[in-house]
Order: sequence, then structure tokens, then C-alpha cells
Amino acid sequence: MEKKNGYGYTYAAPLKALGKLPSRCKAKVFVLLPAWRSNAIWANAACVGHPQNLEALRASGADVKVLRASCNCQAKRLHEEGSVHELTESGRTLSFTGSARSLSDTALALSHLRAWHEAIEVTVVPVLVLMAEANIQSGYRMGLPISWASQMLATTTAATGRGDALLWLGDPPDRKMLVGGTGSGYMLSPNFLQRLKLFLPTLKVQPSDQLLACLHRLATDQVQRPIACAQMVTGSNTQQLSAPCPTMSLHPARKHSAIKVVVITLAHRGDRRIDPLVAGPSALAAMQKSGFDVEVLRASCYCERDAVEQYGRLPCYFDDKHWANFQRYDGATKALDSEEEEELLEYLNENYEHGAERLADPDDGDLAGYLRDTNWPGATSCAMSHMRGLIRAALHGNEFALVFEDDAVIPTSVAKKRGWCESCTGQLCFCPDAWVFCVEEAVELMKRAPQLDLLYLGVGEAFEPPGPHQGILAESDSDDELGGVTEMGYTWCAEAILYARSALEDVLALKLHERIWAQDETVPHLYSQKPWNPRFMESLKKVGFKRRWLAGAPADDVEEGWIQQLEFFKEELDNAHLALAWRSSNSSEL
Repeated sequence: MEKKNGYGYTYAAPLKALGKLPSRCKAKVFVLLPAWRSNAIWANAACVGHPQNLEALRASGADVKVLRASCNCQAKRLHEEGSVHELTESGRTLSFTGSARSLSDTALALSHLRAWHEAIEVTVVPVLVLMAEANIQSGYRMGLPISWASQMLATTTAATGRGDALLWLGDPPDRKMLVGGTGSGYMLSPNFLQRLKLFLPTLKVQPSDQLLACLHRLATDQVQRPIACAQMVTGSNTQQLSAPCPTMSLHPARKHSAIKVVVITLAHRGDRRIDPLVAGPSALAAMQKSGFDVEVLRASCYCERDAVEQYGRLPCYFDDKHWANFQRYDGATKALDSEEEEELLEYLNENYEHGAERLADPDDGDLAGYLRDTNWPGATSCAMSHMRGLIRAALHGNEFALVFEDDAVIPTSVAKKRGWCESCTGQLCFCPDAWVFCVEEAVELMKRAPQLDLLYLGVGEAFEPPGPHQGILAESDSDDELGGVTEMGYTWCAEAILYARSALEDVLALKLHERIWAQDETVPHLYSQKPWNPRFMESLKKVGFKRRWLAGAPADDVEEGWIQQLEFFKEELDNAHLALAWRSSNSSEL
């Protein structure tokens, strides 16, 4: 059955009706998606970034990559500090200087520059850069989306074949290509990308129209003829033009043995993507060389959190094909009456060490705020970041997923005790292979204790006592060097957690992306014997939650764990770069 909007643009449902991806890739397509604007894009079937249109591009032979655009948070840092770090899909850190007319235009210029840094890594096919908010021109909206997509790829293939360096897919610069300062779309040929690679390091952030004019001049210098214009897309239109996009169901892929390693980092945290932290180049390279599926994941920011607050939900691509909505759990924003508050405080004091005074510290805010986002402004975006990584691992079929936060370090004492390092003398282990040994031994522990759903490699503040020492896996049942596993009670900690396939499948089955709370509270509520938030637990039961997870930690380091946060060493740090990394840590900054 086809759906039609007021403009006569039809699209078929479901997505699978568009067919499979052809074996030969015709173009690489980077779609710049301002994540905080996703609600408007999903509501407009004429937007390039609408799920139906991206699927049509794939079905027509394109390799589509969704890039979350730089946001006003990044633009503000650039305006205030004079420079800002950015992050590529491969985990490289870029540094930009300059500025544009406004925060939004600065963010747009950053997004284009990031797309060009991604594009220069493509060498054999043309690259299309499309704004997700751009609209397909009305003349191309009369058939199925695949007709528009096929025509676009045919047009860009022909342009590359005749030697065009650059093809504007919207209006050219002197004919309203820049609607509200945005370049709606353009094609870069493989030959031109080689020239751009040499020129790119000299470019600074500047008004987006001037930045794209630089691109135009560079292409004109190369071919000595006018740049062609296809006029297939135009500027953004946020008016709702179609019925809401059908919600996509998320299902785990067939299990495979690859170990997923996710390192969550905010784009501007270049100070943390250094050695000896887990996000440093040496650690990442060592883990990749060992065959782990390593991903440096761009963390969600306040712009995405604010969109959830404003609209109640936020559509999100978890990879380039699968999407769903982020939203708070049912009851998160409901008012808390005095009787309910009294009962909850009594429950916390009776069942948790340190009681309500610590777990729901009144100095940080009221109890209703804890039920919403634990009275910490970064809690929502932090939870969204972790959920994104877990869902990606589940969708890709990984058997295990180890999720790190970018401030994770290995203490030298732990590395030497476990035989991962012999040479380091300071408090922090700088040996890249120590990270490899850490991952390998954690996975081996979990394999020997298959009943585990998650294994804490870092151990934070505990509110329930742990189970019997080596109660899950006794050292006598394991290798002497590997040790045993002790069951954990309610614990605040998220810098290093290994998840089993059982947990990854539950993340999708329970639709935890629709039950966003705070990561330090969400995970313990899945394994605690006495979870304290009845509203959150009720939302889980509505989708079939019955099986309590089993969480453990290495028995020989159950007090502190194998991994610690950099700020744990704040009093002893004397390395200027590491001291900076601690001072700009999330806990201090937010």
C-alpha cells in the first residue's frame, strides 16, 4: 500500500519493499543530520534525511553514512575559546579555529569541514554530501523514492564520467543554493577529492556560504570550466508534509564471535583522546590490531537532550539503517506527591547502604528530580550515549560488548599484579597491550561464568553489599591468574562494563531506548534485588521484564576493579596533559 502527502509524493511501505543493496557501490553518500532536528525530518517525507529516502539511496547503489552534524554546543566553544576539537568516524581528533556569523552557521561550517575530512578517505567513487533537512525538488517527488535516488546517482555518475570535479545538487552559489546559509547538497569527484586533501588543512571555520564558495573556486581552478548544477534538492522546509514515519522494530543480528569495544567520548574532548587513556591512539590501535571490533562513539550532547525535553522523543539512527525513538520512561516526569515521596525515602533508608541521604542527596535536588534525571543535567545525554553503543552491538550481532568511557585508565598496580605490564613505574599504565590483555581476560571470565549478564571492570560506589566472594566463579574453577567472579549489588559505575549477548538482546527486547533515565541507575535496576524506582520498574514490566540480570566483578579486585577513572588520581597527576583531562572531566564540568 502506498502513502501520499499533499504534494503528491508517494512512498511505499514497508522499507524492505525497496529491494536489496546492489553489489556494486556507485557512490558514497554522507548525510549531515542535525540530530536535535530529527523530529522535523522524520515528519517530512520530502526531506533527504527521511528514512524512506536514505533506504532508497541504498537500494539504488549508494553506500550511505549518516553523520551527526556539529551542534551549537561545539560552535559556542569555538566562539568562546578560539578553537575546538572534533571527531571523525574512525576516531581521529581534528582541531578547528575560526568562526562564522552565528552559532548555527558556525556549527554548519564545522559539519561541512568534518564531511570533507571523511570524504578524502574515499578514493574510487564519487562522494555526495547531502543535508538531511534539504528537500527533494518537487519535480522528483512524483514517483517512489527509489526513482529520485536512482536519478541522483545516475546524474552524479555521468558528471564524474565527463570529468566534473564538483556538481551542485541544489542551486549554484549565485542562484540561491545557500538557503539560510546551508548548502543543500553537492558531489565531489574522486580526482577532486585528492586535490581537496591537499587544500583542506589550510581551511578555517568561516561563514558557510564563504566556505562553500572556496570549494567552488577550488573546483573551477581545476577544470577551467563552469561548475554544473543539477537542482535536485533545495533548502530545508520544516513543515510536516506527510504522515509520521512508521516506527522501526529493532532485532538483534545473528550472533557472531566478534568482540565489540565501544569508547564513548564527547567530540570536544580531544584532551581525553591521548595516551594512556583508553581513547588514546595507542590503546585503540592495539585493540584493533588484536581483532576487536573497536568503535569510538560520538557521545550525545545537551542539544539532543534538550530535543527530548521539548518534543518528548528524539528519532535516532543507531547505525546507517536502523532507527528508533529516544524518550524517557513512562512516569519519569509525573509529579511526586508527599505520600509517595515519604514511602520512597523510607524504602531507600531501609534497603540501601548510606540510604537516601547519599543515593538521593537532597543537596542536589528534590526526589522528583532523581526520578527524572537524577538531578544531573548530563544524565540524559550520558544514558543516550551508552544506549546507542549497546544497541549498535546488538544490531551487529556481537557476542560481547565492552563499553568504556573516555576517562578510563589502567592503574599500574593492577597491570603488574595481573601480568599485563612490567615496565611502567608511575601510577598509570602506559602499555597499549595492557588494554588488549584486559579485554581478553574479561571476556574469558565471562565465558567461564556464562550465567553473567554483565561484568564490571571498574567498580564505583556500592549501595548493596556484594555476594559471597567468588560466589559466581570460584578461583579453583578457573585459571590461577584469571581469578574468580563475585556477584555485585547496586553500584554506581559506568566507565568500563562488559555486556554478554543475553544483556544485549534484552536491551532491544525491553526497548531501553524508550526508557531513558540515568545510566548509573538504569543498569543497577536491572540486576538489583531491591530496585528502588517503582515507576521505572513498572515501565519495564509493561514490556515483559521478568528475568533479573546477574552482575559480577573480578573477585580479586572487587573493591576497586581493574579499570579506574582518571579523576581518581587527581591529587597525584603531574603530567600537564593528563591534569587538563581531569579538570575538564564530565563530573567536574557538568
